[in-house]
Amino acid sequence: MATQTVEFRSPPSQTVTAKLFAVGSDTQVASVSSTEATNRKGTYSAAYTDVPAGEYELIALVGAVPVARWFVTLTLTTATFQARDKVGAVELDSASRLAIWNTLTTETFTADSFGELLLISDGTNGREVKVTGANHIAADVHDCQADGLSGSTEIANIENASGYLLAVLAGACADPQTASETYAITVFGSTFTVDMAGQTSTGTRTAPTLTKA
Repeated sequence: MATQTVEFRSPPSQTVTAKLFAVGSDTQVASVSSTEATNRKGTYSAAYTDVPAGEYELIALVGAVPVARWFVTLTLTTATFQARDKVGAVELDSASRLAIWNTLTTETFTADSFGELLLISDGTNGREVKVTGANHIAADVHDCQADGLSGSTEIANIENASGYLLAVLAGACADPQTASETYAITVFGSTFTVDMAGQTSTGTRTAPTLTKA
C-alpha cells in the first residue's frame, strides 16, 4: 500500500479538503482532509492511498468554496510530493521523456532496458542522454550526425582543412616562384604541407599534394 503525501499552500487556519482530478478531467480521483503544519502556517499535507501514478490537479476547498489550485505528479510509492504551479517548463514523467527521445533518433529505447531516461540536450549535430534508475547503464553520448560522421571525425576534418589553409596563407615557402612551390606550417601539434604542382605565371596549376605529419 502506497501512502502519497502531498504538500501544498492554502489560506492558514482553515479546515481544508484536498481533492485530486486528472488534468483536464472533471471526475474526482480522490478526496481527503488535510493537516496544517504546526509552524509553517498555510502549508498543508494531504495523505492519499494508492492513487495511480500520473499528473493531477489538486483543488483545495474550505467547505464547498475552492481556495487554492495546484498541480502534482505522483508515483505509486510511499513518499512526500510537492504541489506546484503549472507555469514555465513542464515537468515530464519518464514515459514522456522516453517518447521524446525516440522521436529524435532512429534508435529506440525502452524503460525496461534503460530505467528512467533523462533528455539533456538536443541539436542538429548531436544528442546527449543521461540514463538513471534501477536498470541504469553508464551515461552515454549519442552522435546523430546528418552525414553519418561522429563528432570526433567532424572535428578532425575541420582541423585538417584549417591546417592546409594556414600552410598556404601563412606557412613558410621553401621554393618560391617555381612550378611546385612547397608551403608548410606546424599547428594543432601537426605539420601541414602543401606541394603545389604545374603552376604557371598566369595562375594555372594542377591539384596540389597535401601532407600531414
